[in-house]
Order: sequence, then C-alpha cells, then structure tokens
Amino acid sequence: MGKRLTEFTLLLAAAAGLALFVRGCPGPARPLDPASVSRVGKGMSEQEVFDLLGPPSDALDLSAVTEALRFDGSGFRWRDGDRKVEVYFLDGRVAGTVVKGY
Repeated sequence: MGKRLTEFTLLLAAAAGLALFVRGCPGPARPLDPASVSRVGKGMSEQEVFDLLGPPSDALDLSAVTEALRFDGSGFRWRDGDRKVEVYFLDGRVAGTVVKGY
C-alpha cells in the first residue's frame, strides 16, 4: 500500500499542477457550504462526499494516470464562483483534496 500511496500522491501533485494550467469543462456553479467542504476527509466514500457537497460540477479525467499506475482512481470538481473543491479517490475512498478560495 505504501508504494500505491506514493504513486497516488504523485498523481495528486500532477493533477493539481495541471489544474492550474488547464481549465476543465465548464459546468454549473452551485453554492458550496464551507462547513460541508471542511468535513470532507481522507477515507470517506464517494457517496459520503456526494451527500455532503451534492452532485459535482464535472468529473476529472484521470484515465491516463490511473492506467499508467494501474489503480482504480477518480476525481471530481465542485465549483462555486471563484471557489473550487477537487476530490481525488483511490479505490472509491478520498485520498486527497484540492481546495481553492475557502
């Protein structure tokens, strides 16, 4: 698990760097409750996150990275104006988040 966690940490760093330069497909911005955003934590299931934040604005395309590293990973983005939350999942559980504007 240590090697997979290290590989996923590298994935998060790469995805965060790409997010600074590449803007995702525009989706609907919706109000995000800062208290709910702060409750998102490592190990939570996708459903728990969706229950807290509602449906995501868009899914993040991590297919090239997940195929290269051979693990089941996904990511989603929620946007509220200039604020955004990106949540990355490994095997269906939160492995990391990127929060901007809160």
